[in-house]
Amino acid sequence: MKSSFSVRSAARVLSALAVAAALAACGDDNGTGPNTGSITVSVTTIGSGPANYTIKVDDDAGHGVAANGDVSIAVDAGSHSVELTGAASCTVGGDNPRTVDVSTGEDVPVTFTVTCGTPAPGLIAFASARSGEYNIYTILEDGTGIKKLTTDDLPDFSTLPAWSPDGSKIAFSSTRDRSSMGLDIWVMNADGTNQSRLTNMAGQNGRVAWSSDGTKIAFAQIVNVSDSVQEGEIWVMNADGTDQHAITSDGAFANSPSWSPDDSKIVFQSNRDGTDQLYVMNADGSGITRLTNGAWGDQQPSWSPDGSKIAFVSTRDAPVADSVTTADIEIYVMNADGSSPQRLTTNSVFDGNVSWTSDGGRLVFDSRRDGNEEVYIMNADGSDPVNVTNNSAEDGFARPRP
Repeated sequence: MKSSFSVRSAARVLSALAVAAALAACGDDNGTGPNTGSITVSVTTIGSGPANYTIKVDDDAGHGVAANGDVSIAVDAGSHSVELTGAASCTVGGDNPRTVDVSTGEDVPVTFTVTCGTPAPGLIAFASARSGEYNIYTILEDGTGIKKLTTDDLPDFSTLPAWSPDGSKIAFSSTRDRSSMGLDIWVMNADGTNQSRLTNMAGQNGRVAWSSDGTKIAFAQIVNVSDSVQEGEIWVMNADGTDQHAITSDGAFANSPSWSPDDSKIVFQSNRDGTDQLYVMNADGSGITRLTNGAWGDQQPSWSPDGSKIAFVSTRDAPVADSVTTADIEIYVMNADGSSPQRLTTNSVFDGNVSWTSDGGRLVFDSRRDGNEEVYIMNADGSDPVNVTNNSAEDGFARPRP
């Protein structure tokens, strides 16, 4: 599989000033003063469960929070225990209670994922080399029901699947029917029928992202400038392949677009300022704003279904943080404005290609923690990772069905 589409060879958290100002304005006796901060607790519930829970901080009387909501709690600076109660018939992911440290003027985010009942396993599309060359497959989240959708043989292969928002189609990239090296974008029904080509362009075209209304497809076009230099631009086209046009044109390396849920913006990675970082722009390519800033590489953003978060991968905690070729790549999540990044995986190997399930409660990703690349699913807070594919062949580039 070509390296330019792996890791590139690799809402609501208040600002400290806003928290301080709000607390000062309230003037009550709930932790206000010069040595206070706050804890914002966000809850995501999977399945049918209680309408509300209670958040207890230390030994206080508790604070109500909706099953899919958040609550901000003023506290004194220092160490605190945060516990979600009222979920007796459900499972709370991660530590509960958990300990958080709050500095003066700081708002600390805490996320709980609650699973109630046994939801039916969802469907995941992924690429696998188990048949000798990469093809597109689907598999249920519990690892059953695997189905092969494409039938490419050497020298051709297919990879990088992406579901349409209604789950009826899968776009993917393939080397088939090309007169030169590279990838073009194809689309097929969810059962593998009616495969048709959408692009006929130079370079490698992929990392498809569908708009939430299903009418547009954003993608990256990567071309080799030399043996060691690649350029990439973000393109948009109609879902039937018409009206293909680039929305970036700066000659840098741009990749991995992801639409905001309201289709007004696109987040993407680019090295326009030296290293791969994350940027957001309007859907027409205007108003580019930088979200992350470091010597490391931040890549492969994925916007959460509710628009409040962006999951991504980064080398920021790798032994050599500015090296995008290091194997120690981890998954993070941050607010959609780039604030409050949190690390979700901790392995000395590759964890990447992250995307959200449609309920926002879980993340599907690839990992090499078991020796070869496999598809995993975990709660949105990083807890309870499960190997879905569990096969000796290389499996990856997974996307859950909406």
